[in-house]
Amino acid sequence: TFPAAHTLFLHGGVLATEDKKQRAIEVASHMPNLTTIVAARNVVPLSKVWCFLEGLQSEWVSRGEGERSVGTVSSRLAADLTQGSGTLWDGASPFLWSRLDKMPRVETVHMDIRPGDLDEDADVDELYTNLMEVVTSSTELKGHKTTKVTFVDRDIFDACHQRFLSRPARPMLRPQEYRLFFHDLSLHVERRTQ
Repeated sequence: TFPAAHTLFLHGGVLATEDKKQRAIEVASHMPNLTTIVAARNVVPLSKVWCFLEGLQSEWVSRGEGERSVGTVSSRLAADLTQGSGTLWDGASPFLWSRLDKMPRVETVHMDIRPGDLDEDADVDELYTNLMEVVTSSTELKGHKTTKVTFVDRDIFDACHQRFLSRPARPMLRPQEYRLFFHDLSLHVERRTQ
């Protein structure tokens, strides 16, 4: 085991094959103090990160540890979060709706959006729509407290912020339950305390 380790970094092709994913799950499952999982930018599509978390939760349950919690899941994504990019889709949805009961508890989801190939307003519209769907679905994770999306590129941040002002997040993010705001090149979604 790795008793002192608290952060797992997923780099490159670590989730590229089922064997590699199983090895990463085995390593993570032997980290009793695991609080943070960081997926590098080249760990795509996003659905592979969610599949990894499902596998990790399944491993914990099979070993009799029951439901465990991960404090933070962080992912670095290219800004081309469009259906054809491969960053978001690869035959599996990046949205969490169908996965929620299989995931560990996750308090914080953090995504860095890096520059990508956005040629037209239609690309930015699709990025914004997909991003808000991922953000909204992340709030349904067990134990969720915060989702933060940081934009490395000011132009992409401004474009998404303008779309947010004209068509906010889905109605399911009710103001009495969530605080949504843009600040310092980031979109923040915070669950209000009861």
